[in-house]
Amino acid sequence: MANQDQEKNQDTNNITSENSNTGKETDVKTPQATTNTQAKPTVDDSDEDLVTVNLNAESASSARIAAEMSGKPVRRREKKASEPPKYNPADQYKKKRIRKRIIALVILLLLIGGGLFFYFRVIKPAKATAEAMLSSMNETTDTVELRDITDSITTTGILEASDVRTITSTAKDPTIDAVFADVGDHVNKGDTLVIFSTETIDRTIEQLKEDLSEARRLQAVESRASDRSYLYTYADQANQLLNQSDVVEARLKALYEACDGYGDAKRALQEAKESGASEATISVLENDVSLAYQQEQTAQSNYDSAVKSQGQLVGASGNTLTKADEDHEIAAIKAGDQARQYQRQIEDYQDKLENYIISAPISGTVTLVDVEEGNGFAGGRVMVIQNTDTMKIIAKIDEYDIPSVKLGQHVVIKTDATRDDELDGYVSFIAPASTTMAAGGTSTTTTAATQSTGNVEYEVTITVRTVDPRLKIGMSAKLNIIIDQVSNVLTVPYDAIQTNAQGGYYVTVVDDQTGGMPGKNAGDESMPVLQVNGQDVNTVEDPAKDDNKKGKPGMPAKNRRDIPVEIGMEGDYYTQVISDELKPGMTVVIPDSGEFNMEQFADMFGPGY
Repeated sequence: MANQDQEKNQDTNNITSENSNTGKETDVKTPQATTNTQAKPTVDDSDEDLVTVNLNAESASSARIAAEMSGKPVRRREKKASEPPKYNPADQYKKKRIRKRIIALVILLLLIGGGLFFYFRVIKPAKATAEAMLSSMNETTDTVELRDITDSITTTGILEASDVRTITSTAKDPTIDAVFADVGDHVNKGDTLVIFSTETIDRTIEQLKEDLSEARRLQAVESRASDRSYLYTYADQANQLLNQSDVVEARLKALYEACDGYGDAKRALQEAKESGASEATISVLENDVSLAYQQEQTAQSNYDSAVKSQGQLVGASGNTLTKADEDHEIAAIKAGDQARQYQRQIEDYQDKLENYIISAPISGTVTLVDVEEGNGFAGGRVMVIQNTDTMKIIAKIDEYDIPSVKLGQHVVIKTDATRDDELDGYVSFIAPASTTMAAGGTSTTTTAATQSTGNVEYEVTITVRTVDPRLKIGMSAKLNIIIDQVSNVLTVPYDAIQTNAQGGYYVTVVDDQTGGMPGKNAGDESMPVLQVNGQDVNTVEDPAKDDNKKGKPGMPAKNRRDIPVEIGMEGDYYTQVISDELKPGMTVVIPDSGEFNMEQFADMFGPGY
């Protein structure tokens, strides 16, 4: 029996060793709490090839021994109700992760809640207080005063001379004999500036005078010849007319004679017939009548032809005489034209001599000289003179402001050269057409109806009344064109005027009583208290006390009140305000326009904050 138990233990050890070597885990874990260690597994032999083992309380080793003894495979039949829970490391790991996440989420929620609580209960109120405090420290004050306010248009311009003259000469290729002025010289009207050499033009004038004399002599000869031809033509035509008149008269006489011979022949024939003359006699007389008739017809035809020729000659003679008149007149004109042409040339050159002596057309300063003594001159510009005694400024006004600009308006002028001195001027010219600045920067003048890209501007001329030797041509000037002006009115700085929620205007007035900082009312315990060096910043006394200076930052904590106002005329810095409550001498607050700066806030508490 002992040997059998030893063999069983040996088999059990072999099985255990085999399982450990193969790396497999035992399918059945022996419970740690069992009390019947001697229980035997029950083997079901109903199936020849399968052994079923009930594992109620048996160990895994006993089950395997029983299976081997039977020589059949083991099929475990577990009773779940009596089995203890299995141990699964993966499930345990997941549970730990979920537990950690829940703990982290709870911690995060606690941190967020605490942060929000700290922000809304501490940081945000402190920041609001600090902002109010910094605003109070950075804001400035000013005094309500009675001032003169002007409404003006501000622009700039360039100083120019009021009268600029460019002197030119039409002289061709002369030599410059003398130049009497240089750039910067002041000249008076009528002063001689430049003299050109007249040697060439003098020779030309003398030659023209000789040509004129010859032309006049030739004119006299041609005039006499023309007169003779004219008279000859008239005489010739008169002779032809007289000759033709004689022909007509002779043929008329021949006609009369032929008529008389025809009458006589007819009477002779009639008398012969009445007297009973012989037929031979009557036949001769009839032949005489016939011959006389033919002679009469011929004389009539000759007369008619002579009269017709006379008429034609009269017409032709009239044309000839008319042409003779025209030719005579043309010859006279031509002869005189040549002489007049020479005369005109002489006068032209004599006029040009005036250009050979250049005089100053106005009094002023010479700003440019284009000639030099001894050089030739090809015509064109000689000098430029500008009257600097009176000056003007050309400025450009935007189309938005140009309707407000009127002729004669007063203009205040300042320049760098005259420092703070204000010069006097007035609007003397307003351009009717705009000057449009194109994208490329060039100026193009357009009609009033023209629309183009770029800024639409109008040129305005300002005449400077003040005479100041410090003013120079080309200097830039700042201009204030006075549109309107009021005197002795209540004014405050433009930035002191604030707007309420309803769109109305008001100013904040500082009283002389010491009180809380802006935004904290008396007895208000809801606002957190910030301290600097152990003192409440809401009740820090003003270091300046009542000695605040106008415009000094760091205004003390004093009582404030808002006073509604109406806005009048606006100036460059001050604005007219209308209010029955506002009086001269009151102190008004100019709010700080800057944003809250945490660095400023930290600096208030010293280094290391």
